[in-house]
Amino acid sequence: MHKNLDMRDDTLDDPEVKALLEDHYELSVAMSPVGKAHVFSFDRLKQDDITFWSFWRAGVLRGVGALQRLSSTMGELKSMHVAQASRRQGIGAAIVHCLEDQARRLGFTQLYLETGANAYFAPARRLYNNCGFFPCGPFGSYKDDRDSVYMHKEIRS
Repeated sequence: MHKNLDMRDDTLDDPEVKALLEDHYELSVAMSPVGKAHVFSFDRLKQDDITFWSFWRAGVLRGVGALQRLSSTMGELKSMHVAQASRRQGIGAAIVHCLEDQARRLGFTQLYLETGANAYFAPARRLYNNCGFFPCGPFGSYKDDRDSVYMHKEIRS
């Protein structure tokens, strides 16, 4: 496991995970222009096209992330969030790499994501770029929008 992270699935009922997801949701909505946050609600993360994980180290929740199946070979990184106390420790990159490994196991060869275009989301854009994601056009059901940045990465098995 990357960065000594314990990757757990089936943790959506864990109170710590719920609290971190609530923080993620509230921050995403607050930092995005009105109506432009593409963050998934807690209930949306429970749908069949989503696979969700939480990431722990030394018994402490460090972050969360999910993959949405867009097709048999395409996935979208969703709900990627690192706990505030765990930032700037390489946890974000480790989570992205764990999610890429899972995407490969799910048969994906293309991985996409959407993030905000404003300054608040600049660290996320840098992280994704450093992990090999590059800007692309809208994908899936997204429309061209100056408030969103779309990114893509080819992944190999």
